[in-house]
Amino acid sequence: FLVDSVAKGIKDYIPKYQEHLKEMKETGNTIIGYCRKSKTIEDEETRVRLLQKMIKRMRARSLVDKTFVSPCSAAGEEFSLRDFPIHNKFDMSSLQDISGTTQDMISFLAVTPNVSLVVLDYAGLTTNIKDLKQFIM
Repeated sequence: FLVDSVAKGIKDYIPKYQEHLKEMKETGNTIIGYCRKSKTIEDEETRVRLLQKMIKRMRARSLVDKTFVSPCSAAGEEFSLRDFPIHNKFDMSSLQDISGTTQDMISFLAVTPNVSLVVLDYAGLTTNIKDLKQFIM
C-alpha cells in the first residue's frame, strides 16, 4: 500500500506543479528558470549538451517564460560576480532557448515585478546563504 501511495504521489506531482505555475502566470507572474553548471573539466561540447538538457527540462517541466544560464560558476560564487565576459570564455550562442546569463537575469529582475524563480535544485542556485539573502532583498 505504501509503495502504491508513493508512486501515485510521484505521478501526480508534475501535473499539480504545472497547474500551480499556470495559475501563477494567470495572476501576472513571470516564471523564470535558472540553470547553473559548475566549473569542471569536461570539454565544451559536453558542457553545452548538459546545459541544454537542463534548459529543456526547465522549459518542459516548469513552463518557464525565460531561462537564464550560468555556464561555468561555483555554487558558492556571489551572483554579482558570475558570468562577466572578461571571466567567462563560454560561447553562449551555442545554447538554444536562453534569455541570457546571471548578469542578464539580475538586470531583468531589477525592472520586472512579480517574478518567480525556478531552479532544478538548491545548489543549482547557490550554496552561499549570505549572498542568497542579499540577492532576494
